[in-house]
Formats: sequence, structure tokens, C-alpha cells
Amino acid sequence: MEKLSDFISVDPNIQFGKPVFKGTRVPVQSLFWHLQEGISIHDFLGRFFKCEF
Repeated sequence: MEKLSDFISVDPNIQFGKPVFKGTRVPVQSLFWHLQEGISIHDFLGRFFKCEF
């Protein structure tokens, strides 16, 4: 079973200690901001991560 810590990290030296997606500097909060603005998860991932869909 995967844990939250498999995907999210907190480091005081990255983004002032805010939770980020592991291996990136992308704050988790940015996902919620984008969803609130009506941007799909698919588009969010395309903007911040190199993913193939």
C-alpha cells in the first residue's frame, strides 16, 4: 500500500518547508488552486510534470 510520504515531501530548504510533490519544487497547494480555477488534473500534470498520457 502506498503512503502519502511516497508522493509528498516536506523539507525546510524547499519552498520554505511547504509540502511539495516528491522530487519537485511544485507545492501540493498549487494542485488545489488549479482545481479551484477549473483546470483539470490532466492539464495540471501537463504543466508541471513530464507525463505521457
